[in-house]
Amino acid sequence: MVKKFVALLLCLLTLFSFCGCTEKESKIFESADIENLSLFVNNSYKGEKFMVYCLYTVKATKRDVEFFYYTQNGSSIGSGASLSINSRNEYEDLYTANPVANKPFEITKLTNTALGQTVKKGSSVDFVSVFLVNKDDLTVDGKAVLTLVAKDGYFEQQEIAISKINYIESAEVLARKISPDGKTEEELLKEQEIEKIDGELLTLIEKALEGSWEYEYDGIKSEMTFSKGSFKETKTKKDAKKPFETLKGTYSVRKKVILVTLNNGEEKRIPYTYQNEKLTISFEF
Repeated sequence: MVKKFVALLLCLLTLFSFCGCTEKESKIFESADIENLSLFVNNSYKGEKFMVYCLYTVKATKRDVEFFYYTQNGSSIGSGASLSINSRNEYEDLYTANPVANKPFEITKLTNTALGQTVKKGSSVDFVSVFLVNKDDLTVDGKAVLTLVAKDGYFEQQEIAISKINYIESAEVLARKISPDGKTEEELLKEQEIEKIDGELLTLIEKALEGSWEYEYDGIKSEMTFSKGSFKETKTKKDAKKPFETLKGTYSVRKKVILVTLNNGEEKRIPYTYQNEKLTISFEF
């Protein structure tokens, strides 16, 4: 009877032991230095790979954390972020290898470990890293581990369940969500184009612009007329005598373009240069 009781007790202890191991293995571990970890999959990618954007905050709890320029494929002087999924595949941050992947995030306040950012003790910095991940790795029951490496032996990891991944239409959508008032390089250039000018320079350009300008493109002759803020353009097929389209509106001379607002609400930007008292209009299509 005693032997049977001891045998039963050993079995129960062994069972509890296994249960304890399973619970420990499934637990999500966290770093004191990494906060707000979230993953976003760019759903616009097709094929066997997904572009995964990893957003996180690094908080320097004990000392300054200095990330320095990261070279792809394990440079001896490099540091940055990597992402391991299901303990099977590890992916390097694509920022330095493919800056285009992170381009939308230039409109946000987010930075990247690959840029050499320093996080001062007691402060925090919001980061974004980009990974090109095999589609098959993103299993619902899987886990991803973000690893950060920096100077002076800094090494931190944080785990997140794959089930918490957010799917987005594009990286641009996510960037806009983070910084609604942010602007891309292209948008900033467009704003610079239409900056107002005044004074003598404006008077000289307006005087040089007054009158008619003709150009021809793809068998269509066009004549644009500028007169005291009023704009008119007539388009005529090469072999025809009468115009087939007439556009009217207003215009103003800006820093790099003549900004035309048509009566139908459309906008035309006509690039120009003014050098040595000569105005040149660029007809771009």
